[in-house]
Order: sequence, then C-alpha cells, then structure tokens
Amino acid sequence: MRRADIAFFVLALSACSLPRSTIGHAGGMDAGVVGIDAAGVDAAVVDPDAWVAPGTDGGPPVDAFRAPDAFVAIDTGPTCTPRCEADTAVTCPGGIESRTVCGAGLCSTTGSVHCLACTPSTTGCSADGASATTCDSTGAMLSMTHCDRGCLANACRAAQSCSFTTDGMIAPPTTMSFDLCGNGADNTPSSSGPCNGFGASGEDLVLRLEIDRRQHVAIKLNDGDPSTSVDPLVYVRSVCDQRATELACSDDISSTNRNSSLTLDLDAGEYFLVLDIAAGSCGTVDLAVMGTPF
Repeated sequence: MRRADIAFFVLALSACSLPRSTIGHAGGMDAGVVGIDAAGVDAAVVDPDAWVAPGTDGGPPVDAFRAPDAFVAIDTGPTCTPRCEADTAVTCPGGIESRTVCGAGLCSTTGSVHCLACTPSTTGCSADGASATTCDSTGAMLSMTHCDRGCLANACRAAQSCSFTTDGMIAPPTTMSFDLCGNGADNTPSSSGPCNGFGASGEDLVLRLEIDRRQHVAIKLNDGDPSTSVDPLVYVRSVCDQRATELACSDDISSTNRNSSLTLDLDAGEYFLVLDIAAGSCGTVDLAVMGTPF
C-alpha cells in the first residue's frame, strides 16, 4: 500500500468525510515526524501537538483532532551501539561512533565498553618498584600509590621497628642542618665496617633514610659551624640498632678535609643514617643526600 493510501485510511477512521485539510501547529513546526494530508501530500514536519484545520470547502466544520492519528514515523538511520569489534572498542560519545584499537584481547564490555588498562581486581608493583598498583573491578582504571620504602609483594613496604626513637625521616634529595648538641653519644661505627671500629665519642642522631626505588646515593656531612670545629662522621645501617648491619661509613674526606662523604647503591627499602661526631665539640652539621635512580 502506498504511503498516501495509508494516510488517507487513517484520516478516514478519524473523521468520516474529511475534506482535504491542512496540517499545522500553533507554536511553529517541530522536527521528528512527517504529516501526510488526505491527498497523500507531505504537509509539514510537526510534533504530537499538531492539529488538522477544519475543511474549507464550504461543508460543515470538522472538529480538530490530534495529529498522531495521521502521522507516520520516518527511519532516521542507524543508531550508535557501544560494542567490541574484535580488538576495537566502539563507543558512542554524544551519539557519535568512536573507535579505539585496544590490542589483542583487551576490549571489554564489563560495566561499559572500554580497553582494559589492567587485569581486573588485581594489585601489584609498578615497573620502577616505587609504587603499589590497584586495578578496579572492570579493568578500566589502574591507580598507583607511592611507596616511601618501595613496593614489596604487591604492597608498600612497612617501616622497620627500632629499639629506640629515631630523630626523623628523610629521602633524597635532602639538604638540612642539624644541631648534634644534646642528643647523647649513643652510637658508634661497626668494629668491622669501613671506619674500622673508629670510636666516635661525640654526640649523634639517627635518621630513617627512605629509598623508594633502587638508586645511587651520595651523602655528604659537613661542619656547619666552623667556630666550634666539628669533626663529622656519617654511616649507614640496614637495621637501626645493629652495628653489624653497617653498609658504609665515612670520617675524613682527606688529611686536610675533616668533612665526610660516601656513595653507595641502595635497593628500595628503609635504612638508618647516623650523623655522628668523631671527636671534639658538638655543634651544627650540614647534611646533603642525593639520589640517582637506575
């Protein structure tokens, strides 16, 4: 059946002897569907509030009726449907089709169509070992949490316990000054370490040295108050209260330079940096700690 015939049949059901009429709308024309008059002629693009005017052929007036009884919907074309096509994610932002190549097996429809960023509901460590990672339940988002002491077994490494209270926490790069007076002479270098058991008689303090990833670390400890002639000494331990875990120690740089300097390669983790005085008066020392990841 032709479109005009359909329209005429519908109009006939609504008004038994309807003359040719005009389709219009008091508020103006709206897009969406096309009206068809009794003669099969497209009248206008209108909305469901459209009306049909009474006949103008001299006959009796015809009551207006709502246009939906005389309208036929038009196919506006294919709609966008989010989906995976092989390894391509097809999404529909604003109704417009967008395609993203995900890679082999990485297109997912869980929750919404997206490329997998990670394995859903898993934890891990970042490639550099400095962060713990968490993948959400859909695999769309990988969140990262920086770990001061590096990531171990898919989680941030915990701080070590210590039998005494440490004096602070640092991480490279750091430059700070410390007054060693009043801290007590509680620590000495290892008897078998690089300083050969040198008996540091001066006051000292212990800092937690946090290393978030493997790196080359350079440490310098200088006399910060020449008027008191401080002779600084610095050493590093892997366990705070065990002298035997000493990794490096430096007293004098040379026979004419009493400052201390050492370099060492450290894995991610927590270490203990002891700022000490080899001999003589207490005073202020200047610390510089630099790191170069590798």
